[in-house]
Formats: sequence, C-alpha cells, structure tokens
Amino acid sequence: RAVTSARERGLVIIDTAGVTPGDGSTIDVIAEALHSFSLDGTYLAVPATLSSPAGAKLVDGFSAFDLTGLVATHVDETDQLGVIVELSMLTGIPLSYTHTGLDLQNAVVPADPEQIAAQLLR
Repeated sequence: RAVTSARERGLVIIDTAGVTPGDGSTIDVIAEALHSFSLDGTYLAVPATLSSPAGAKLVDGFSAFDLTGLVATHVDETDQLGVIVELSMLTGIPLSYTHTGLDLQNAVVPADPEQIAAQLLR
C-alpha cells in the first residue's frame, strides 16, 4: 500500500537488500517481489567507479530484473564516466539517472546526455 500511495506523489525508489550478482536464488526472489509492485521501471545502480568487467558482471547477474535503465552512482567521486557509458552501449540498457552526493531531495537526477558528453570529452 505504501508504494501505491507514494507512486501517486512522484518518483518512488525501492532500495532492495544488498545482494551479489552471483546469488541467483536471492536475485530471483527480489525480482519476483519487485514484479508484484507493477513498477514503471527497474533500474540498476552501478557505481561510476566500477571497472568495465565488474560492471558487465553486475548487469549480467541482475538480468532477472528485466532492467529498464542504469543509474550511475558515485558520479561525484570520479570524472571517468566512460565505463558506465560503455556498459550502457554494450548492454543496450540506457543510462537513465545519475546519483551525486547525499542530498536525498536532489541526489538522483535524469541523465543529461550533453552534460555526460562534456564530462567524457574533458
């Protein structure tokens, strides 16, 4: 009921329990639970500081989630967004949001292609 009520007022973020990409049975349980909410989208948080192979393993491990997009987290900790952009291109999963800082009201914003391109070209 809380999710349904909150959806009427704006963006709802469901932060699931931490799980490793190799824990398939737990991932399946979480994916099933999320599916029961009839969400508009399911986004995987990917640290912008992650290596390319680790990012690919992360996306592959969470494929049961039928991902809508990626959220680049820790964007304020690096100026190297190339890995997550490459991950988006290789998987076909769009980079939808970025997360910067701890201000919960403003930390998650839609990914801005022009801003990301400018960062990549620095």
